[in-house]
Amino acid sequence: MASTIRIYSYNVRGLNNVIKPTELADSTVNMASGAVSLPLSLENNSAPSTKKDLIQLKEELKVELLNSFTSRVTELIQPIQAQLSELVKDLRDTSKIAENTAELALTLQDDVKTLRTSETQINNRLTSLENRWRLLNLKFRGIGEGMEEGKELTNFLATWLAGILGMEEGKTPSIVKAYKLGPLTLARKGRPQDILAQFLFPYIRDRVLKEARIQGFLTCKDAKIQVLLDLSSETLDKR
Repeated sequence: MASTIRIYSYNVRGLNNVIKPTELADSTVNMASGAVSLPLSLENNSAPSTKKDLIQLKEELKVELLNSFTSRVTELIQPIQAQLSELVKDLRDTSKIAENTAELALTLQDDVKTLRTSETQINNRLTSLENRWRLLNLKFRGIGEGMEEGKELTNFLATWLAGILGMEEGKTPSIVKAYKLGPLTLARKGRPQDILAQFLFPYIRDRVLKEARIQGFLTCKDAKIQVLLDLSSETLDKR
């Protein structure tokens, strides 16, 4: 009994020879006689040629897959590269801003040092001018309330100091102004307020101060009166 075996072939890309369906339909194998009839296209395709074609196809697929993968990876990387570029730009801008800020801070430090030096010089000059003005002043401590006997304060001090200095009758030291220091609560508690007097001439002030230092104090109606220099708070702190 003769059997017919139909041989089918698929059109595979990369093969040089493609078997046509008509050739496959006409190809038969006689099982009884053992004779095999193959189409001419299969007879011409030797094994080494087919293997070579498959290897070539494999290489082409590898190249195509690699190209496809590379293209896809490039598409994915491009946005990241753009973001990285923006980040690098921002970092450079930030670095430049930091450098400018550091330079500005150094400049400001120099300016602050200069201002502090100028402030110190100005304060010293003001203190010097204030002390010069204070050179005409004296403080009297211990003159109680009511000792003025209704006289104006400058007149009371001038009359009293004229007697202390032993000045001729009718002559009194020239006092520009005089006023009491400190809150009134001191007087209410029985503690007399200090009196600040400004003299017109420095030598008169010096005579009063010298007399007070010789005796240790001055006397006014049996009360001991201290005589003090009028110094600024800065000068007192340095002492």
